[in-house]
Amino acid sequence: MKNLIKYAKNYQLEILASSIGAFIYAYGYVMIIYSSFALLLNFSSITHTNIFIIAFWAIATGIGNSIEHYYGHDIAFRVLKDFRSMVFRKIRVLGPQIVDNKDSSELLNLIGKDIDNIEVFYAHTIVPLIKMCCYMVGIFIFYLKLNLLIAVTITATSIVVIYLSNILFKEEAYDLSKKYHQKNGRLHRNLHELIEGKDSIIQLNIQEKLSENINRDLTLLNALKVERQYYQDKRIRTLNTIYLVGFVLLILCLHNTIGINKLNISYLLIYPFAFEPYKSITKLQVTLSNAIVAADNMFAFLNLKTSFEENGKCIKIDVYPIEIENLDFIYPGTKELVLKNINLKIEKGEKIGIYGDSGAGKSTLVKVLMKWYPYSKGSIKIGRVELSEIKQSDVMRKISYMPQNPDFFTYSIKENLRMFDESISEDEILKVLVELNLIEKIETLENGINTILSPDNFGWSSGELQRLDLARTLLHKSEVLILDEPLSNIDNKNEFKILNYITKYYTGIVIIISHRLEAFTICDRIYQINNKNLVKKI
Repeated sequence: MKNLIKYAKNYQLEILASSIGAFIYAYGYVMIIYSSFALLLNFSSITHTNIFIIAFWAIATGIGNSIEHYYGHDIAFRVLKDFRSMVFRKIRVLGPQIVDNKDSSELLNLIGKDIDNIEVFYAHTIVPLIKMCCYMVGIFIFYLKLNLLIAVTITATSIVVIYLSNILFKEEAYDLSKKYHQKNGRLHRNLHELIEGKDSIIQLNIQEKLSENINRDLTLLNALKVERQYYQDKRIRTLNTIYLVGFVLLILCLHNTIGINKLNISYLLIYPFAFEPYKSITKLQVTLSNAIVAADNMFAFLNLKTSFEENGKCIKIDVYPIEIENLDFIYPGTKELVLKNINLKIEKGEKIGIYGDSGAGKSTLVKVLMKWYPYSKGSIKIGRVELSEIKQSDVMRKISYMPQNPDFFTYSIKENLRMFDESISEDEILKVLVELNLIEKIETLENGINTILSPDNFGWSSGELQRLDLARTLLHKSEVLILDEPLSNIDNKNEFKILNYITKYYTGIVIIISHRLEAFTICDRIYQINNKNLVKKI
């Protein structure tokens, strides 16, 4: 909660404007109700002035409400953009050493629902609170016309309502929101697994069992909603009692001070309307508790520490040679040694191959080289500069990496290959597609390279997707090319074309990881990772 309020200070002018609008609306609302009742009680003496006053406050109320809503939602949407950008930047800075260990559904929930709940806090919690405070001031000024004691009584009732709205069943609401968030997260994980593993689920004929689990989760979520609503209703009943007590006190104060007569009875009649805005506050606790849980999750993620913050030197020299000396590696949060005493030196233009059993550490080695994970013992130097002293963003610019499993996005083929690098021309793209034997496939598509890739039109074989991913990797110029299982889904014909293209056009360092020895035909040296060590074979 403190972090949310603290961040709101970045929008002080907008909050001030929203507060002014809220005050105009609040005071105008009271004046319209009062003037209307006064007219009804003295209908025979109605004048143009009376009508003008009501019209004036009606217009003022509309303007005030528009100002308050405009700036309130403006703050909310800007905060939404800010927090999403902060989370995306943090994901980039954290790197796989932390992100790989988080459930993807948790990250999606954080980026989507959690930040949406925080946006609702700014749009529908802070602004109503501001409006309520302005309303309380307006009511005080209004009743002050009658008597100070009456104004104080109404204000005291307002303060009690605000205070109780905040503390009544606060812990219960927070705990229930937290449980709801956890159960909802588990439901999303189950649904995610259901979609991802649909083929295995159908094969094993376990659809009914998984459906039962999902229905059980939905039942638990509904039970938490019901319990949360129970406390909400209980709080509203308590506050309604406070409203009634306040009304009795108002009558007593009015009777014992200036007396109840035809002139001041309007002040009694508007009492129920005077507390109307407070009723919205009584319904905010669920929204508030959701926002606090969401904020706890978001700020916990933003406060995660990594050894790869954006510090260090920029590479202003060639990346050659790459030197690895006496490197040991343990995954963060574990104790088991994955790589032991690794030594390797690669000069410009060299192509090396690395093979080994599944899980031996082949991919891990190149990920450490790309600064995805920190190393605690040994040395890795790029261009004779220690890797730990180089900015991660610079390392990423110097190395092109093709992972085992290609990822594509719902953009056109051209945009998927460019990845926002407008310096890559269409001619370059077409040239690479020809070399990798993909141009015929592209030409069969109605919109060619402008075809949008989506699950609906993904009629591509695994080999074609792998070559498309390789095309993207090769289009982004770099000094080091790392290919992780580049030929796993490639037939012999295309295998030769790919290796020939790399030999012909790529002049930097090439590191190929593969189970297939055919991938190493262009390599100068071949290494095996065996028993955590790197052993030269050829």
